[in-house]
Amino acid sequence: MSLPFDSRNVAAATSSPDVIETGFPVTGRADHAVTATVTKLDCPQQMAPADASDAEKNRKFLENVVAWPVRNDAGWINMDVRAEGDLPGYSKFFEWPFRNVDAFVNQVRWVDQAARLTSVKICISQQSECRKTRLGELRAVTRCDRATWLRSIWIKFVIANSPKLYHTQEDAWSAIVAFRRKVGLPFPSAVVTGGRSMEVYWISDIPLSADQWQPYADGLWNLLQREVVKCEARTRHLAELVAIPGTMEAYSMLPGPVKLVYLGRRYDFSNALSVLPTAAIEAEVSRLLGGRRKSRRVSGDPK
Repeated sequence: MSLPFDSRNVAAATSSPDVIETGFPVTGRADHAVTATVTKLDCPQQMAPADASDAEKNRKFLENVVAWPVRNDAGWINMDVRAEGDLPGYSKFFEWPFRNVDAFVNQVRWVDQAARLTSVKICISQQSECRKTRLGELRAVTRCDRATWLRSIWIKFVIANSPKLYHTQEDAWSAIVAFRRKVGLPFPSAVVTGGRSMEVYWISDIPLSADQWQPYADGLWNLLQREVVKCEARTRHLAELVAIPGTMEAYSMLPGPVKLVYLGRRYDFSNALSVLPTAAIEAEVSRLLGGRRKSRRVSGDPK
């Protein structure tokens, strides 16, 4: 497995929005420059300098994509690890909880070098509790009803030769470009690719409680359905596990290196993504009106 957060092992170079939106993927290009137009949009909330190494950008992604606990706060960011076959002392799937990004990154490095550990992911939400084993070791508890704070909304694509999926990453990216322009979303905060997958993120400039986050996720999902975007139905999942750039995804049907293709800026969701809560309300009203019409038909009311 490749060493994460080591720029020598990451082939893809991140690019500015004006480069990535006109063509995808941008691997093999060393274009770290931020144009004057993009600089005007991205500063001062750019998550990493344009000349930062890929290793630094991978770390910045982890620092920003989730809501890390602040000092003395309760809460945990969970790491999910998949093991290959029987590993003494571990189940096939296990999780560790963390309070800070330094400890998390160190553990990712260890996991990524372990021959029988095939993948590592991060839970998108801060979780309120963890548990102890009989030996006193901490183990994560990852549940939707334990999610407290989040920083991101996302779209995940699986790339496969199926009429229900996009056949290439280029096709998926073209769909995202058309989708965001049509519904009025800003350029994504981050784009991450795997062997046969792609994840697109919008990252908030402040942590959002689960209740604050939900309308944005609901609105995004409703718009994706309306525009028939061929993505995974995981956008509203409060405890979703997402890929970590700089690692190797060797589990299941989606093998390949995980690469941070683009890292840009954070957003004030209440301003830049205000279309999403509105879309969530519209969908809920449509659902209620549809249910009302159905109940009238059942009761014999022709209206």
